Amino acid sequence: MSTLEQDSVSPAPATQIPLPPSAQSVREDEPMSHPGTAPQPTHATEKTEEKRKPTVQQSWEKLMAEVEKYDEGMVKNWKEDIDTLLVFAGLFSAVVTAFLIEAYQWLSEDPADTTVALLTHISMQLNAPQTMPLERSEFEPDASSIRINCWWFLSLVFSLTSALFGLLCKQWLREQQRDPPTATPAEALALRQIRRDSFEKWGVSPFLSVLPILLEVALLFFFIGILDLLWAKHPIPFAFCLVSVALSAGLYFVTTFLPVLALFL
Repeated sequence: MSTLEQDSVSPAPATQIPLPPSAQSVREDEPMSHPGTAPQPTHATEKTEEKRKPTVQQSWEKLMAEVEKYDEGMVKNWKEDIDTLLVFAGLFSAVVTAFLIEAYQWLSEDPADTTVALLTHISMQLNAPQTMPLERSEFEPDASSIRINCWWFLSLVFSLTSALFGLLCKQWLREQQRDPPTATPAEALALRQIRRDSFEKWGVSPFLSVLPILLEVALLFFFIGILDLLWAKHPIPFAFCLVSVALSAGLYFVTTFLPVLALFL
């Protein structure tokens, strides 16, 4: 083989491809990443994750804050209902008491009537000395006066009873939110759970729903007494009040029971 042939078959020298500057500036201590493998966490990342992880105490405190937020919303609604009930019960009791001050006197003999009867008898004796002695009959109140007093006294009793139980419920709600000052969040949560179970066991929530019904019954008794009084006095005022009470009662029952019936229709 000639020298020309040897030169023609000899391999050409390899051409060197220049690398980009970013590849040349790779630091020697930086770990090489291989495709398909997840990046390994560094020591600084592990420390950050440890700092973000809450402790047991912080977990209890956060849970306690959420429970307090829920209880405050629930108790706030109950307290607002009880406060409204107490205001209405106080005003209504004052109105009923004003009527009872007058109606209670109908159950006993009026001293003025006794004085008039005695003066009449004395006058008759002076004009006719042979007049028979005065025979006084025992006083008996009429049936309408007895009924009216019964209705209004029952109304006052139901109104004051609703106010009494309203105050009792406010005390229960205050104790529900009271925590010992030295209790840890875990102990406070355990105590709240015990109280919550007691609330459900004794039916505090349904009991709070019954209080407005007591006031409604008291209002009904008061209206019945008003109608009974007007019926005994004059039929025209009785008719006007009867129509007003009937319309109010009908509207109340419609707005109360119609939404309930709509659930089953």
